[in-house]
Amino acid sequence: MPLLQFIPIRYFLFLVLGIVLGDRFTLDSSVGFWICGSTLLSLFLMYLQGRRTRDLVFEILTAICVIGIGISAIAGSYSPNRPDHYSHFDGPVASMTLKIREALRSGDFNNRFIAQVLGVNDRKVTGTLLLYTPDSINLEPDREVVILNSWRPIQAPRNPGQFNYKKFMARQGIYDEVRLNQTDYILIDKIEPTLMGRLRVLRNTIRNALLETKMDPETVATIEALLMGERQYLDRELYDAYKDAGAVHILAVSGLHIGILLMLLRFVSQPLRRLPKGDLLQWVVILITLWLYALFTGLSPSVVRAVTLFSFISYAWVINRPTNMYNTLALSFFFVLLAIRPAYLFQAGFQMSYAAVLAIVWLYPKISSWWKPKIIILKRMWDLIAVSLAAQLGVLPISLFYFHQFPGLFFLSNLMILPFLTLILGFGILLIVLTLLDWHWDYLINGFDILIQTMNRLVTWIGDQEAFVFREIPFDNVRLVLAYLFLVTGVYFLEKRRIKLLYGLAGVVLLFQGWTMYLDWDRKNSSQLILLHSFNTTFLLERKGQAIRTFSTENSAYHKKLIRDLKLLEGGQLIAEKKLRNAYIWGAANILVLDSSTPKLPRSNRSTHILLTQNTKANLDRILQEHPNAMILADGSNYPSVIDRWRKSCEKKKRLFHYTGEKGAYRF
Repeated sequence: MPLLQFIPIRYFLFLVLGIVLGDRFTLDSSVGFWICGSTLLSLFLMYLQGRRTRDLVFEILTAICVIGIGISAIAGSYSPNRPDHYSHFDGPVASMTLKIREALRSGDFNNRFIAQVLGVNDRKVTGTLLLYTPDSINLEPDREVVILNSWRPIQAPRNPGQFNYKKFMARQGIYDEVRLNQTDYILIDKIEPTLMGRLRVLRNTIRNALLETKMDPETVATIEALLMGERQYLDRELYDAYKDAGAVHILAVSGLHIGILLMLLRFVSQPLRRLPKGDLLQWVVILITLWLYALFTGLSPSVVRAVTLFSFISYAWVINRPTNMYNTLALSFFFVLLAIRPAYLFQAGFQMSYAAVLAIVWLYPKISSWWKPKIIILKRMWDLIAVSLAAQLGVLPISLFYFHQFPGLFFLSNLMILPFLTLILGFGILLIVLTLLDWHWDYLINGFDILIQTMNRLVTWIGDQEAFVFREIPFDNVRLVLAYLFLVTGVYFLEKRRIKLLYGLAGVVLLFQGWTMYLDWDRKNSSQLILLHSFNTTFLLERKGQAIRTFSTENSAYHKKLIRDLKLLEGGQLIAEKKLRNAYIWGAANILVLDSSTPKLPRSNRSTHILLTQNTKANLDRILQEHPNAMILADGSNYPSVIDRWRKSCEKKKRLFHYTGEKGAYRF
């Protein structure tokens, strides 16, 4: 049956379009309801007129209706649209009552939590926000705390090319943050445990029980990542090694783990099929077990996606009907975006998950047909390589777009680990159950410890082969689209060998090369000077063509990261690192830099920009008077109290003031 005859496949692109439009233009849900209502009314009138067949007008109206559904879905998921959301509170905020919902990975100097807002002052409200605490204050889930200050928007990235944490959290329905110190909070003694909180306690109990078995802490952290979705205790270097080896998907409970669990459940529950209506009973048992496992791991987006997909697949198996995997994918896609969270569409994990499964369904049969080994071991190895290659081809453009690197030895790590992953997961679950029952089998514990440590060492060795890890690959959204066009056109050409497809493939290659050449030409003929935000230092970056020069009070690892981010965004090559000077001329900009050691300020009205650094003692009121046309800039090398004083002086004189800590980097 042609794919387009399946309704979910035919219309899922229109659902995506509706969600994107609703998000991009911040459309109200009433817009979506109006679109859906008008199209449904038109379809009803067509039905009354006796037009019972699906013609072009019917298809167009249905597509528009699906777009409206997408707009309504994304607008309805935007929590500030709710009238009882905390953001609608008017008046001064004296206190906020929060309930800790989830602990995130800790930073170097603080702990982070997702907190549910229960009340503002004496008013009950809803919503969630990001809570920062000093590293000396660690709050467990379900703990309620009263914060004696208000929220503020999550800070947008201050420098070009940096990871947009504000946007990342917004996709999870979190838009604001609150920070507490040692004195501005009150803990509520009475704790009302929630289901998710109890499950968190259970996972902590399992962790402590595993640690008591004298297993290596790194092994315990790996088990938590593999089976419980907990990665906050995993060593950062080990996680980076898995990423460089192309095996990071093993550490995230997702489709791979749920698929293996599904096969284990089918095997274990096989005797149920002998009972009356055993097939249906087996499916119910499998379905309940999968969703209980998803609940146990905290209902992370990756687990919810995977369990939803395999719920549809297992149902197709149970009713014993020939299923179209593309249709199953589309149905789960509709269910996740409409019934769970439309904003998942914008998450890299969601995109990579469906791209990988779609690529396996589409490309794996084609790749595996290239070679048909007779020896069973070679056949299994080739199947693993084919699956890994298909999945990597599917996610490669998205991976390059978000992470700008490619692990060249991905097939080696998958070939060495995937054959044993079923064994690892099966014995890992058995070990957790026995540990909770306080049955310590030393042979099983020691053997599993050795197995996990061997896997970690193997992955670390593969990840250490730097020559095969390709980093800092520039890849924008245009290249993303062209890369998928190249993949689709190339596969169809290899399959059908038609001259028109060859022309199309050559056209995509020319477009890709043309876009790359245009970007190179644009960079070679452009230049810019940027004042970047850097804590405790002043950092100017100049790019002329492809040459990058930096001027700073000191060079640090953070500066190297800023340069790398900018290179990925705009290209270029670092050729010089110089000390900061007191004056620069950049085109029409005449820049004067004042620091703590600046000599007497020259009397001149030629300066267009005055940069205040290192808490300079220069008299700003006199500067504003003697430089009436200059814009005042301040960077991260100054104390916040000094910044506030300068801001008030500029506001009083109605002068432009740009602080990089609030408004981000400044481009001259």
